[in-house]
Amino acid sequence: MSRPNTEGLKGKWRIVEMPGFALDVTAPAYIALDGRGGGEIVFNALTATLDCTIATDAADFDWHGSDEVRGDGFVELQLDGSLEGEFAYDNGDDSTLKARPG
Repeated sequence: MSRPNTEGLKGKWRIVEMPGFALDVTAPAYIALDGRGGGEIVFNALTATLDCTIATDAADFDWHGSDEVRGDGFVELQLDGSLEGEFAYDNGDDSTLKARPG
């Protein structure tokens, strides 16, 4: 039996692109990962907690926000330090996402 990774992807990235979602440029839009299986995603009116399966260069996550909204997604670290992945509401909209360090 292998042990789970306890040192994973960690940091905060500014979301710069989510086709299908009009990002409010006056409000914060970011994804933050703590490297231990937790994190947060914030954009527009959504603030959600992440429950992640982590690796050193990627994270799969389930998320839940207020008002019982939830979904899932994943991100992968790119060579330039950015993240690329997907974000989806349960039984609803989905999108790719791109985020830059910072």
